[in-house]
Amino acid sequence: MQIKSKYKANQIAQNPNDKLWYCIGHIGDKHWIPLSDGFKSKAKADKWRKLQVKVDKAHLASVLNCPFDKVSAYI
Repeated sequence: MQIKSKYKANQIAQNPNDKLWYCIGHIGDKHWIPLSDGFKSKAKADKWRKLQVKVDKAHLASVLNCPFDKVSAYI
């Protein structure tokens, strides 16, 4: 079963205090956390977001294909 959220997985937002762009992720309720360092332009933050999705998928695939017990692989 897949849970659908009304929020996107990752979004780009500008911090009004430092005027930098961040990739932010929704963690439930009304809470968001920054996933990246600050970028000077929205385009650079969006590029990082797109690359990070590919990195996350590759990492998940490597963990799922691990011949070891999934828990002991991180110990």
